[in-house]
Amino acid sequence: MNGSAGGTATNGRRATALLVAFVIGNVSLQLLAAKLVKDASDLPPSRPFALALLLGIVLALAAVRFMVWGEMHKRYPLSLAYPASALFFPLVMVLAWLYGEVVTPAKVAGSMLVTFGVMLCVVGNPDEVPDP
Repeated sequence: MNGSAGGTATNGRRATALLVAFVIGNVSLQLLAAKLVKDASDLPPSRPFALALLLGIVLALAAVRFMVWGEMHKRYPLSLAYPASALFFPLVMVLAWLYGEVVTPAKVAGSMLVTFGVMLCVVGNPDEVPDP
């Protein structure tokens, strides 16, 4: 009996790890697209081909994100998969800071609250995560 309980816990951790991997991949693609859009906004009007190239890459990244979301939603319920995407917020805060934007302590605190809440939803009870 202990062997099956351990196997269930291992499957739950594995399923949670796969969900986290999907989310990290999705968030990374989203951050890269946000960076490219920010860079595109700094291009002078005399560089239309560079702008078109950047926007084409952003569209390709969106297509890949769409496929990642599809795979994630095939394997996990919406109540787990969608809240996990909120991990985007603290990473956007870092990206904003790297671009020299003002990141206040209130923004950091809010972002950390969202992240903590997501962690409670996603990894709080690995037994709720279905085996994909």
